[in-house]
Amino acid sequence: MSQQEDGCVRWTGYVSQLGYGAFSVNGQRVLAHRFVYELIVGPIPDGYHIDHLCHNRDESCEGGNECLHRRCVNPDHLEPVTVLENLRRSPHTPYGKPPKTACIHGHALTDDNVYVFRSGVRKCKRCTEEQQKERYRKAHPPKPERRFCGKGHEMTEENTYRYGNRRICRQCRRDADKAAYWRTRQVSE
Repeated sequence: MSQQEDGCVRWTGYVSQLGYGAFSVNGQRVLAHRFVYELIVGPIPDGYHIDHLCHNRDESCEGGNECLHRRCVNPDHLEPVTVLENLRRSPHTPYGKPPKTACIHGHALTDDNVYVFRSGVRKCKRCTEEQQKERYRKAHPPKPERRFCGKGHEMTEENTYRYGNRRICRQCRRDADKAAYWRTRQVSE
């Protein structure tokens, strides 16, 4: 271990792929910072992570597996916290960054224009609605207008009329009206 100017005590032994100091005890891998914390301060509550306070203070650190603060075993620089709190404190996670004020399309992310999910993810309402409309348009393309009715009459401008959004064949309508007229005539006689 080596003492640094910033107060960190860096682990100089084996370093895991994630950049944490580690060693083996009875064939079990032990993280050095957790071991030192429990040895000097006391037990770490179940489910808690150890937050490196020195990492959170150093704004020049880019984080990641090469972060030298992960090797710090100084118990004054370590604090047990929940996973979520650990993420919130880090300037290198979405939780640790200040919330965005606009989405990637420039819409303001105000309280009335944001969906907030249980996971904490925020999404722009306008973008979400536009995506849903586009998905619907792709799934339901407009039907081409029919050229012939069910009985084979051509659906020209002269032979059709509109009833709401429907186009109705005038010839079929005339034929249906004639048939209805003759049915009523036969009943009355």
